[in-house]
Amino acid sequence: MLFSPFSQEMSMHHTTIRLCTAADASVLGELVYVLIHELKPDTPITVADFIQRATQALAHPAYAAYLMLQDQDIVGFISLNECCSTYAGGAFGEITEFYVRPQFRSRQYGEQLLSHAKAIAHSKNWRELEVGAPAFPRWSRTIAFYKNNGFKEIGPRLSLDLSHS
Repeated sequence: MLFSPFSQEMSMHHTTIRLCTAADASVLGELVYVLIHELKPDTPITVADFIQRATQALAHPAYAAYLMLQDQDIVGFISLNECCSTYAGGAFGEITEFYVRPQFRSRQYGEQLLSHAKAIAHSKNWRELEVGAPAFPRWSRTIAFYKNNGFKEIGPRLSLDLSHS
């Protein structure tokens, strides 16, 4: 498995970050549902659809998701994909999903999840870690978070939906 060196639990200040397994597909699917509906409230995709998608993603060798817990409460999660390109000089990482529940925001949990992702990136010798941020200016705090954590803007990310063609 791509991320096996980090499959054990890692504790940080009364929190735990652990690799999601197939048994976490329901939790992960529900978190992604909330994330997507926060970004795009009119998204027609159901929780059940996201649980099915989480099951498929967790089975993919290039994908890994990490849950952050505080005691028994779910704080949030971050997911990573290993990618490869000529411009990056080989393998690099991409943050594909990143969510901290509202009641835990502005309390350094996002920084802890991001720090965990950076540690994985270093262990994999990835030359870059990329993220697609939501549209500015509505999500200016999100953009500022990434910039404050060392990310630089490289341009907008675009998507082509191939599910209907």
